[in-house]
Amino acid sequence: MYGYYRVAAAVNYTTVANPHKNAQEILALIKEAHQKEASVVVFPELTLSGYTASDLFGNQTLLQAQNEALEYILKNIESIDTVAVIGIALLEADRLYNCAVVLQQGKILGIVPKSYLPNKKEFYDKRHFVSGRDVVRTSTHLLDQEVPFGVDLLFSDGMEMTFGVEICEDLWAVTPPSNHMASNGANLLLNLSASNELIGKHAYREELVRTQSARCMAAYVYSSSGVGESTTDTVFGGHAIIAEYGSTLVQNERFSMESHLITADVDLEKLRWLRLNESSYGDARRKKT
Repeated sequence: MYGYYRVAAAVNYTTVANPHKNAQEILALIKEAHQKEASVVVFPELTLSGYTASDLFGNQTLLQAQNEALEYILKNIESIDTVAVIGIALLEADRLYNCAVVLQQGKILGIVPKSYLPNKKEFYDKRHFVSGRDVVRTSTHLLDQEVPFGVDLLFSDGMEMTFGVEICEDLWAVTPPSNHMASNGANLLLNLSASNELIGKHAYREELVRTQSARCMAAYVYSSSGVGESTTDTVFGGHAIIAEYGSTLVQNERFSMESHLITADVDLEKLRWLRLNESSYGDARRKKT
């Protein structure tokens, strides 16, 4: 259908600090998304290592195993045109970044570091990672590929779809990066998350995603870590949501013990028309003087 794109949010069963096992789950879900004709599939935050690996992020053995697992995925998706967005920990210039890596047909299209790092209550990202907001260089080298690197990357298929990527806390910030992505043309927003379960939090998350899709006049695909991450003092349910312009199209049943994904068809042509007819969107795109 003209203007429609099928998108997917995947929740893999995570084995913390076992990138090779996680890669097998991820690859199976990428293939499933491809079979279901999804243009893009989004995974949870730090997909390969697991979000709750904690001090193991400082272990070179884990980082090396993660890169080997990423290489395994790349070699096995060379014939798959579905774009996959997965989470990795990236060591760059003696700094560790919490990143989303964008993959297609055996290539790394770009790497987006997390902008806002929570450092409160059960979250202590700053213990391990640094923010990508101050990154100066525009590319990095990973697995023999020179790859675009930065918080402001946008990806386009050259037709209707332009997407941007943010990570978990970025959406909860006062000014989410997705605001800027949308004002610069992104009509599809992707979020890799590791959001734990508290009473009522799942409803708040869904409202946050739905509202952001309305504010940005965009489609929003959200995937959060599943029950395999529930190994320390937090419980994860694996929440996946797909929203479009203020409406939730689909969300999954949380707390599944199996890897799974959800899909929906988003109307990017409709979003383009809405933006053309909304003067405030045009004003937001004006350059500052």
